[in-house]
Amino acid sequence: TPKSSSRQQPKKKEMPKTKPTKKPASNSRRKKVVSISEDPLEKLDDLANELEIALSQTNQEQPSQNMPHMASFLSDDDDED
Repeated sequence: TPKSSSRQQPKKKEMPKTKPTKKPASNSRRKKVVSISEDPLEKLDDLANELEIALSQTNQEQPSQNMPHMASFLSDDDDED
């Protein structure tokens, strides 16, 4: 058993070694953030376009079907009250 305990000590010394390697990882993360903030408007435009398309699609599919469902839900709650 004494050997295993002495083995654990070097392992603890390895831990700090992994900490410096974590710093570059956070650095690469920062680079990603920078690239995102480089053209946030473009990304926003893309998102807005996607949203508009998705919304128009769902509206064309069944615009009035969703509303009655919600209305019936609300009226049900009112009736119970």
